[in-house]
Order: sequence, then structure tokens, then C-alpha cells
Amino acid sequence: AFVFCLIQVTYSVTKDLSALNLLRGLLMVLLLWTIWVGFAWIGNARTEKEDISRLGWFRVMVVAAMATLVILGRTVPTGFQSESNVFAGAFVILFVLYVIGFLYVTRDSPRNRRSFLTVLPGQALLPLAVVGAAFFDSVPWSPILITVGLIASYLSAQLRVPGDWDISLTHADERFGLFILIVLGETIIALGFGAYYAVFDFKVVIAIVCGIIFATALWWIYFSLIAQQASEVLATMTREDQSRVSRLVYTYLHALLVVSVAALAVGLEVLAANPEQRLPRPLNLILPGSLALFLVTILVIRRVLTGKAPWQLLIPAALLLVVMPLGLVLPALWAEVICAGILAFFILSRELQTLSDR
Repeated sequence: AFVFCLIQVTYSVTKDLSALNLLRGLLMVLLLWTIWVGFAWIGNARTEKEDISRLGWFRVMVVAAMATLVILGRTVPTGFQSESNVFAGAFVILFVLYVIGFLYVTRDSPRNRRSFLTVLPGQALLPLAVVGAAFFDSVPWSPILITVGLIASYLSAQLRVPGDWDISLTHADERFGLFILIVLGETIIALGFGAYYAVFDFKVVIAIVCGIIFATALWWIYFSLIAQQASEVLATMTREDQSRVSRLVYTYLHALLVVSVAALAVGLEVLAANPEQRLPRPLNLILPGSLALFLVTILVIRRVLTGKAPWQLLIPAALLLVVMPLGLVLPALWAEVICAGILAFFILSRELQTLSDR
């Protein structure tokens, strides 16, 4: 269901690369991220020893959420416009299911339920903002309301008292790592769609190879420096630090990783369809910028987790930023090859292996 929604976001953005539509795409990705985060923490709160016979209706709730998510995904291209009312209705239903699910899984844990009820009022501002955006279906009110709702929802998590949440670290690591795999997989789908609409020749082949290098490099970096290692580091912390750091790493910083990969998918689809053209604005910023953002965010996550930053990541990040102005004068394919070469050289030089040694 999330793959379908992300494909819809990429499709809607690539059809219109205006600043306003890029902002809409960003907001859509963040809205989808809040849905994933909410249901991921529901799963995290459920006890592993729970009687499976009591989960029948809970599974029905999850299936209902999946169906609602697909309906929401169907309206993504027009979610801020003609079908904003359907989008808002689906989002509200998902929020209600999220609340029901959380109340159910925390029924035997007063501390977790108290923590959830503390942040719930702030989180409820987001569906209200989505409904308001549907009502004021115009610029600039629609994106402004969504932005305010997202900020309120994310800041509400700070109301939790440190240590008031029982965390399954391995579950959190697996769930949030899975979403990184989902968005990386969506870049491959976007790449394929872009290549489908191009005149097939060796330039399209090169564009496809470069796209695969991007996805592979980001996968390699994430799962070498963050996945599994995050849960191992968090396991050595106190309950208070686990609550604070896991919220920062998984809910907030992973959002930047998701946004960067989603932006990369947009760039890959457009470039695969037009490899001979120069990078149009703002694609000269999106492709190298999304890769650089991913690397810098990985650096920050490692700094938060271990107190040490793999500063070597700044080298490819800086080189990628240099490609931004070059993208205005070079054909798209050349800019893509340069970016792929930077990432490939960084990994093949075994810097990554050195950084991951502990």
C-alpha cells in the first residue's frame, strides 16, 4: 500500500516540476511518513506474549487501514486539489484507526497509554489541518495548514517524559529500516517508468545503470552504518536515553532520509526519460542535493548514536553539491554519471568499511 502511495507521489511531481507542486510532493511524503511512524509504534507497543486469539479484530483493523491507505493513494495526485475531500476523509479514518490501535495495544500498560494520551492532542492537530486544507482548497492556505499540522504533530512527541515508553529496539530497527527499503525500491520503479517513455538507446542504458548505482550505494551506506547497529547502541543506554534518542533517530532523522530518497526517485524518473537534455531547474538541485542530504543525515544519526561522526561522508556530499551548478550546463546524463561515479568511488575505496568498523 505504501509503495503504491509513493509511486503516486512521484508520478504527480514529475508531471509538474513547479516549486508549488514540489512543495505538495514534499508534504505528501511527510504525511505518508507520519502514517508509517504511527502504525510502526503501534506494533512496537504490542507485547510479544499476547494471546494470538485476541488479535482477530486487531488484524481486521490493520486490513481496514491498508484499504484506506490505497484509497488515499488513489487521490494523491489531486489530494490538495479536486479530490482533497476524499484525501482528507481517508487520512482522518487512518488517524482514527491509529488511535483505536494504540488504545488497544496499551490497555495492559498504563505507562505507555499515559504517554500516548499525552501526545494525542498535538497529533490530532494534523488530521484537523488536513481537513482544513480540504476546506480551504487554495494556495497558500492548503500547504500552510498542512505544514502547521505536521509541525504540531512532530513537536507533540516532545511532550513525553523521558523513559515513559517501553521500546522494542529490534522491532523499531526493523520497521524503520523496512521503510528505507520501500523508498529505495520505489526509486527503481520510478527509474523504470522514466526509461519506458524514452527512446531506448545506450544513453538510456547508462541512465538505468547510474540509477541502480544510486539505489545500491544508499542501501549499502544505510545498512552498513545504521541498520541493526542503531538497536545495538540503543540497548546500552538507559531507559530515558533510549526514549529520547530513538525518537530523534527513527521519527525525525529518518524522515530526512525518506524525503531525500523520494526526491531522488523524482530526479531519476525525469532524467531516465530525457537523458540528452540539460537538467532543468530545479532538477539540477534535486538529484545531487538529495544524495548529499542522505549522506549528511547518516552522519548526523551516527553522531547522535555513538557521539562520533564519520566525517569522511562530507567528502562525497561536498562533491555532489558541486554538481549542482554543473547540471545547468551539462546534459543530464553527464551529471548523472558524475554523481554515480562519486558514490561508487567512495564505496569502492573502502572508506565505508573503515567507517563501519567498531
